Amino acid sequence: MRSIVEFSRVTRAYGSRIALDDVSLALEPGELTFLVGPSGAGKSTLLKLINRELRPSHGEVWVDGIATHKLKPSRISELRRRVGVVFQNYKLLPRLTALAIAAPPFPTSFPADSSSALLWRGRWSPSPHS
Repeated sequence: MRSIVEFSRVTRAYGSRIALDDVSLALEPGELTFLVGPSGAGKSTLLKLINRELRPSHGEVWVDGIATHKLKPSRISELRRRVGVVFQNYKLLPRLTALAIAAPPFPTSFPADSSSALLWRGRWSPSPHS
């Protein structure tokens, strides 16, 4: 079974600032994955690479068998029809606090010196009662 998202030695720089440095990961179909981390850890950059809003400075990004790092601009819309994106917006859950939305198993704080995002992965299985 092929990975639904795969990063192979991906680096993304904005000028001299490195947002992602030599990241390799593979997300398999059926996995439930959470990406959390402090501001500046590279979370948005990683997601923009998946959706081909950005190209990596180095390395390869594959999404559902599509080499997004080589994707021609005319084919970006084809990729985006395969990728679901939900934008963060307070209007989506107006009665919940940020803490309630990000309740465990998500970390609620990070060490002051933490500059890395945390990728939490698990398997999702439907409840037998659903």
